[in-house]
Amino acid sequence: MDSDVETQIRATPRVMNVVSLLYPQTAAESSRSVNWEDFVYALRDVGFTARNTGGSAVLFEKNGGDDRVNGGGKIVFHRPHPMARIDPVMLHAMGRRMTKWFRWTKDQFVLDGKA
Repeated sequence: MDSDVETQIRATPRVMNVVSLLYPQTAAESSRSVNWEDFVYALRDVGFTARNTGGSAVLFEKNGGDDRVNGGGKIVFHRPHPMARIDPVMLHAMGRRMTKWFRWTKDQFVLDGKA
């Protein structure tokens, strides 16, 4: 895969909402939290499966090709407790991890016209 070419990820409105919080560009986006379930469903919408692996750990796995953007890979996030809301600081950290392991950027997500 050419590292200069970003692969587009077709996204539902739910995914676009979560992505805007993972990669905030405005003060409003930088200060919002998200429900854990909305985060899980957004990752499912882009091809991940979610599986509890013990305690609060949830394994997100994406199967497919060799490159991590379109293909496979795994990442573990911990479900927040006692309230199932991901705060802005944690969302930004999660976004950095998704960039590191899956090479995600906010710009590669495009709203799917069929959504």
